Amino acid sequence: MSKKSDIYAWGIILYQLVMCREPFKNIPSSLIVAGVMSGKLRPKWPEHLLPELKGLFESCMSLDPEARPSAAELVRALIEIENKARLNAAVAEGV
Repeated sequence: MSKKSDIYAWGIILYQLVMCREPFKNIPSSLIVAGVMSGKLRPKWPEHLLPELKGLFESCMSLDPEARPSAAELVRALIEIENKARLNAAVAEGV
């Protein structure tokens, strides 16, 4: 286990929060481990759903752990997403 595996786990939690379901619910745990380790099993993010989070999710799910963001990069990306959402909401309200 490493900090990069924590980022992968955070991506799984993000998926569960957004989708309101477990990504591999009907797959035996032994097959989940093998599938994730081989890179053949990754949750799919729907194209239409929260595109601002899709890229962040996909970077957390990268097969190459070194390509995953650091915790600090993850926090910066989330702050940027929040700021854009607040700005869009303010524009929509005419503020």
